[in-house]
Parts: sequence; structure tokens; C-alpha cells
Amino acid sequence: MNATYHCQKDNCPMLPNSGQEDLDMDGKGDACDPDDDNDDILDERDNCPLVYNPRQFDSDRDGVGDRCDNCPFDSNPLQEDTDDNGEGDACSIDIDGDEVLNDHDNCPLIYNTNQRDTDLDGVGDQCDNCPLLHNPMQVPEKHKSLKAHIDLVGDMCDDNVDIDEDGHQNSMDNCPYIANSNQADHDKDGKGDACDHDDDNDGIPDDRDNCRLVPNKDQLDSDGDGSGDACFDDFDNDSIPDALDPCPMNEDIGSTDFRKFQVVLLDPKGTTQSDPLWVIRSQGTELLQTANSDPGIALGYDKFSSVDFSVTFYVNTNRDDDYAGIVFAYQSSRRFYVVMWKQVSQAYWEKKPTKAFGTAGVSIKLVNSTTGPGEYLRNALVVVYEGRDILSDSGAVYDHTLAGGRLGLFVFSQEHVLFSDLKYECRGFAN
Repeated sequence: MNATYHCQKDNCPMLPNSGQEDLDMDGKGDACDPDDDNDDILDERDNCPLVYNPRQFDSDRDGVGDRCDNCPFDSNPLQEDTDDNGEGDACSIDIDGDEVLNDHDNCPLIYNTNQRDTDLDGVGDQCDNCPLLHNPMQVPEKHKSLKAHIDLVGDMCDDNVDIDEDGHQNSMDNCPYIANSNQADHDKDGKGDACDHDDDNDGIPDDRDNCRLVPNKDQLDSDGDGSGDACFDDFDNDSIPDALDPCPMNEDIGSTDFRKFQVVLLDPKGTTQSDPLWVIRSQGTELLQTANSDPGIALGYDKFSSVDFSVTFYVNTNRDDDYAGIVFAYQSSRRFYVVMWKQVSQAYWEKKPTKAFGTAGVSIKLVNSTTGPGEYLRNALVVVYEGRDILSDSGAVYDHTLAGGRLGLFVFSQEHVLFSDLKYECRGFAN
């Protein structure tokens, strides 16, 4: 049997660190090593904790040392690097790496070499929140009001008519009458795989095609196993072997990765608590939330119709006893499922709009809100009702209200929650 990291000696036995990173190779994992780079400057005071730099030069005074700053002469403390090329957005002339310079790029933050702009509003289809409606000002979603419903669709074209309940309104759904939250469309013909009888557009219907997602008119099958040579060991032709691919039927998803996520604030009103503060670890398969915060979600961008999502999370502090959990089938900040855990029952301190009481244990909730983020949604997360009856943990729950969506990590008033060993695997048709 081959050994895996689960069988090896843990380099931080008292602290979760699924990636087992050990930069200085001293046998002590970075998560529990006070000086990861061995430059004799403790990480908490080191402006490059993962790069040896005892002199701590910081030319732009942004708190990130020159040795590890992706824009050493332009202040950018968050170190955004959209195209992951090592050059920060603050000093890059082509932020998304599509070889169209920022000044001439109609989607400067999203790779779009063809620069398609169907509605001729100067905003490329790839980043236009209403790609078929002229809206050069890109009127945003109502994320600043209590009627927020963050779903990546602009107000000018957001009618919320979604007959198949998959989170994509009919006017922007490539299969409006068949639920396909992932919107997979391998032949890019505008018709989603879920309702396309020839997904690869090779003239052979899917029910007779031995490589449904890869064009192969010859249907060559050398070993006679029913799977064509063109898709041997790589069904979606994304260069990731099926054995390693979490979504072997969806070329858009090749790994579990939360390095890029959308921050969703579920109670943006007031300043009693801060917003969640997320730290990315282990190439996006581990996230740490450090603040005692308002309720919020770190929401991945990958979309799923059917998926297994596994997370091991730890509350790595003795302080506080509030909520942490996961979100699935997220369609907007009004509509999603959340699995929550709380250590101790208690009343929530805010008395308005109503007094809420949180019950200890594990619970699963369907959020189907009319108000969206704000005080009422905050209280709904605390009190669990099914009709008029309070619902406790009931074992397996089958609910068909939401037909797929995005995945996320959830916190509410609990600091130092570590979400470790994140892993998703697609299930079902066209995932």
C-alpha cells in the first residue's frame, strides 16, 4: 500500500495543517513554526514570513517586504495577482494576462482574448453583469441595501424568473427548463450539455457517442471497452486524468481550489462586529477565518449541479462558542443551504428586530429569504424553524427547493475557525 500524508508523521501534531507545509525543512510545519523562513525574525513581525529577508527592506511601505512583494515599488498590501504570473495587479499593464493591455481591455480583470461585447456597451461579455443589455455603467447588485441578493447579475437585467430553480434566471440560463446549475457547455454552442443532444457537436448523438464531450466522428475504440480512444482516461479532455479530476465530466473544474472566492456579508448593517477575515492556505484547500465577525461566507466561484463536499473544520481557540459551518447550493444571498455547528446554546445579544436564541449542536437550514442580508436574515440563521415547529438535527434531509449552486464556508461571531482538507467531487450528469 502506498503511503499518503495521512499515514506520515504530522509536523504540527497539535495544530491542523492538512498541507503539511514546511518551508525551512526543519521538521516543524509552518502552521506551528514561529519562524518559517529561519531568518531569526518571528513570523508575527516578519514582513516576508515565508522568504528569508533579515534586513526587512520595504520600499513602498505597504507592510510587505521587497523580497516577497509582487509590486515592490507600488503599495499593494493585499498582493492581488489576477493572472498568477508573479506580478501584482497594482503594477501590471495586463492584469488578466490575455495579451490585451488594461487600457484597451473591455474586461481588464477577466481573461477574454476575443473581447466579445454583444450589447456594445464597452464592457466585454465575460465580465458584463447584463451581457445582452446595454449598461455601460454596470449598475451593481443591491449589495449595499438590506434587500441584497448577490448573484453576479446586474439589477438592470435581474428579473429572478428561474423556472427550473437552478440559480440561473431564464434569460441567462443555457437550459432554462432543465436544472443545470453548473451551466456546462462543452461545444460552446450556447445550449447547455444537460439539454444538448450532441454535447461535442461531432454529429453523433450523445446516446450513441463513445466520447460524449470530445469530437470523434471515427468513434475509434481500440480496446473495445465502450469508451473511445479520444477520451481515454480523460473524459472531458481537460488534460487532467480522470483518476485525479474531481469533476471528470466538466472541463471547467480541475481541482478543489478556494484561492479565489467571493466575500458575502449576511448582516452588513451596523459595526458591532467586524467582517470575516479569511487567510488562504495549502493552495486553496485550507482556509482560516481569524475574526470574531458578523455572519459571512467565503464563496467559491465553481458551480455544481450535484456534488460531494467534504470539509474538516476546527475552532482553534477556547474563546467564544458561536457558529461555523459550510454553505452549499448557493444561488444568491437570499437562497442557499447552510450546515451549522454551535458548541453552547445562548441568546443572541441584539434585541432587534426580535430576540433570537441559538441552540447547541449541528443543524441544517434552507435560507429562502425575502429580505436578503440584514438583521432578519441574521436572526433566521440563529433560530431554526420548519413551518411553525423548531427543527433540531434530524439525520438525513431531502429537500428539492434549490437545484444546485456554489459552495462556501460560513462563520458567525466565531474567531479562529480553520477549514481544512477541503475537497469536492462532482456527481451526476454533465458535472
